[in-house]
Amino acid sequence: MKRIFPRGTRPDAMASVVARMVSNLDPLKTWAVEVTEWRRPRTNKQNAFLFGVCYPAILESGGELLGGWTREDLHEHFLGKFGGVETLKGFGVTRTRPLLKSSCMNKEQFSEYLDWLSAECANMGIIIPEPLYEPA
Repeated sequence: MKRIFPRGTRPDAMASVVARMVSNLDPLKTWAVEVTEWRRPRTNKQNAFLFGVCYPAILESGGELLGGWTREDLHEHFLGKFGGVETLKGFGVTRTRPLLKSSCMNKEQFSEYLDWLSAECANMGIIIPEPLYEPA
């Protein structure tokens, strides 16, 4: 069950709704209840621009230097540069993965990432075409 309360909803009104939502839960099962701030998620247009315009432009501009790289490789690389990485060890190897996932970003955070990516690429001489929509 999920419920989004609009800004300005009084806490006592939220509590009343939540109490009704959980009142019929099976007491023989273990439940977790989590309350988080809701933020508008990234848009499909933003994601399509990233994977359909930005990453192909980088791959094309990179030429032989990026031979064998995929959009997914670029995604991991740039997310790691943008938000940091964690190091994982296992099976005798060490690898890194981004701390930040684009799927967890809201519209504003995703827009910040797109702006950062464009600037980062411009510093390398790679021009990302401007989006045909308002990113934020």
